Amino acid sequence: MVSLLKHRFPRFIKPGLIYLGIVFFVYLLLDKRFIFWGDELWSYFYAAKPFFRFLNEYFFVRADNHPPLYYILLSIIHKIFQVTPQSDIIFRIPSILFFLLTVWFINVKFLKNTTERAIFLVLITFAPYFILYSRMVRYYTMAALLLIIAYYYLRLWLDNKERSGRSMLILLLALLVWTDYPGFLYFMAVMSVELLLKKRWKDIGLIYGVLLIVALPLAIINMPDVALHAQLGYQTYAGLMKQFILGICFPFYYFLIGDYFELKTFFLLIPLIFYGIYVVVRSRDKTMICYFLGFILINAFFLTFMIKRYPVFSYARFILFACFLFYIMLSRHLAEKIKNRFWVVLLVLGINVVVITNYLGFRNFINPVYFIPADQLKNGFLLLQKKYPDLKIMKPEPYKEESYFGDKYFPGLVEADLNKQGYYLLLKSMRLGENLTDLNRYLTEYESKYQFKVEYLSGFDNINIRSKAILFRLHFMKIPYKYYWIVYKKS
Repeated sequence: MVSLLKHRFPRFIKPGLIYLGIVFFVYLLLDKRFIFWGDELWSYFYAAKPFFRFLNEYFFVRADNHPPLYYILLSIIHKIFQVTPQSDIIFRIPSILFFLLTVWFINVKFLKNTTERAIFLVLITFAPYFILYSRMVRYYTMAALLLIIAYYYLRLWLDNKERSGRSMLILLLALLVWTDYPGFLYFMAVMSVELLLKKRWKDIGLIYGVLLIVALPLAIINMPDVALHAQLGYQTYAGLMKQFILGICFPFYYFLIGDYFELKTFFLLIPLIFYGIYVVVRSRDKTMICYFLGFILINAFFLTFMIKRYPVFSYARFILFACFLFYIMLSRHLAEKIKNRFWVVLLVLGINVVVITNYLGFRNFINPVYFIPADQLKNGFLLLQKKYPDLKIMKPEPYKEESYFGDKYFPGLVEADLNKQGYYLLLKSMRLGENLTDLNRYLTEYESKYQFKVEYLSGFDNINIRSKAILFRLHFMKIPYKYYWIVYKKS
């Protein structure tokens, strides 16, 4: 029986099964630590709407600035499992499964031997970058899976002359444009350069013709949003160059360390960036290098010149595909070049354990938008409830963290009718780029609309104070994400 299993299942399946269990355990454990952040809440509320109402609103009322395919998938899951805020962990499972399918596909199609596969599995399992993004209730891992498979069929078509590769490529790109705009545009840009250099004029016409027809409905409904968001982020030449250089260099650190940044590990920043560049440059797969660097460069250019709300490196989620390519090259490099690879892998794992521990403790994040500590919110509410025994949780609008917090943890205390006398609690989250002037305007609006009086106001950051000071001095952050407890009184 044992010999039969060994014959039927290659050796890399065993670490793969262990890997599956560890990933699900770690990722779902993290779910209990964090409440959904803003974009995840949009995913939830789109899915929670009646299916045809969602389609009608998306296409004929106001489109979200992301494609609808992932939302449609979540909507189907919501209808099958009747997901509520208390069972919202179900929505994390598709993202994790897409991630695992991508890892499986890479193991089968891109890695040549057991050593490469084992190193890849060990490194990627505990990579903080993937622990962060692969469990989000967003389209990121779905897009990365489509991109990895599309890249494989592109190579099958161009390198091995198999025409079936072109058909599969067009199908995957059609799905991708309905899943992830940046990933689709980045991939098309790099692929177009390759096809032009190879003088594949007819193929370019065919691919662009089909995709133009597929993408036309999305282009029409999203045109107003494109015009609204196409803004120059930094006016000075120095500011533009700083952001562009950060956008090129920082992903190497981000891929290896994730969203973690602390004074104790600052010395790792420059060496990791240079080591990441070295791994890419030394790779034998020149085509993969071109696609990896193409994604990094285009992403940095796009975010520098088109988006002004966030620092350029905070959009690492746009280049999840590039990170998979990086780990393929890293695993090959360690398997071929490094004699003492066991100690190198052990060192990386040691760093990752430190980072994961910080994730669980809500400490030292570069971009704290993603980390909303559930326990801190619940404990804060319970303390305020002792001071105001009849405290109710306001539900001013359904698509915000302040509303979802009440629905998830204290559904019996959520109050949508704000005309009753008593005390009302509002958890207000201030996004990057907002300030106290915006908060005061918000307070005044509620005071005048509902005849409220502010009884209590207190704010907290979900980021380590020392780390925040470092990030500000390095100009790595704008204004951090901040939360305010506001207790209103209505007489």
